[in-house]
Amino acid sequence: METERLGFFIWKSDDVKYANSLWGDENVTEFIVANEKMFVEEVQNRLDREIEMYREHNIQYWPVFLLQTNENVGFCGVRPYNFQEKTLECGIHLERSYWGKGIAQEAS
Repeated sequence: METERLGFFIWKSDDVKYANSLWGDENVTEFIVANEKMFVEEVQNRLDREIEMYREHNIQYWPVFLLQTNENVGFCGVRPYNFQEKTLECGIHLERSYWGKGIAQEAS
């Protein structure tokens, strides 16, 4: 998938460096997890769940990169909110340096 500025790819297990750079950042996780931070094991578990989600349902929080530089800016995607009602929720997790630059809107 691509937009004007952004490219998306499917997680692989060796992409943990991207997961750690974002989900290991308390400035980001304070908005997405109850205890405001994720430990290394939690980041790995989240990555594993995203990989499994794609295998099972062809959806996930896809890593998002700038097309010009190939720099990771965060993740954007969908996940099940309610399986019985077939409802999904959309989420965007961005590196702090990309907040306020229209990335979230474009990625969505």
